Formats: sequence, C-alpha cells, structure tokens
Amino acid sequence: MGFTFGADYGLSLSKDNVLLVGATYNVGSPKFLNFDDGTDTIILKEKSAWSVYVAPGTEVVKDVLVYAKLSYHNLTVKASGTLIEGDQDFKGFGYGVGSRINLNKTTYMTVEFQQINYDKERAVGVDWKPTATVGSVGIGFKF
Repeated sequence: MGFTFGADYGLSLSKDNVLLVGATYNVGSPKFLNFDDGTDTIILKEKSAWSVYVAPGTEVVKDVLVYAKLSYHNLTVKASGTLIEGDQDFKGFGYGVGSRINLNKTTYMTVEFQQINYDKERAVGVDWKPTATVGSVGIGFKF
C-alpha cells in the first residue's frame, strides 16, 4: 500500500460541468512480487509511479461531482534477487470513474476506481505486461 499525492485544476465548461486536468505521484514502494524457492529469489518493488489525466465531470446534485477519467501512467519497477537486478520502466493508459463530495468550502472527499493497462516490456528473457485495478478513497483541499 502506498500514498498518492495529486494536484488538478478544474476548468469550468458550464454551470454544472467541469474538466479536471491533473497529475499524481505515488509515494512508497509496495512489493509486487516476492518469490523465493530456497535457491532463487526475485523481489519486484515499485520505485516510482506518476500519471497525468483529464477527467470531465458533472455535478449530479449539489456538492457531488461524478467524473470519468483518462490517464497516462509511468511506472518504474526495481527488481532484485539472484535471478534479476535493475530497473524497468512501464508506460500505459488508465480509465475509470470517480466522485467528489464537498464537505465544506475548502475540503472534499473523493472515491475513485481505475483500470490501468501498461505496455508489454521484455526484461531478463520474460515478457512483462502489468495491469492494475485501483480503488482509492481520499481527502482533497481546494485553494
């Protein structure tokens, strides 16, 4: 598990519609794989991950925004162990849906689900094509 910091800007399209344009950066280094058969080991950890996105949204009721999200992702994985050593970059696209609920004038809660599909990369003789299904809950602040 990790934490994600993000920032976005909302472009007003009409009274109830907005286009969010933003970026995220993941903090932490969760493990993807920890393999050890007594002879060989492989450990894969997230080294860095960031994304940029657009998310058109509409206010469905007062203080509740729902949106669709399209994002570009970059993931760097650190591999270590007896069979592998080094970093591998993966790039891909994500899509999802989310909601923001205003708690007061400066604070909102967000709930989001996203599917991320990375491009296939070849490393140590193996084709890797990571995917991620991500659910998140967060608190945001308006400035």
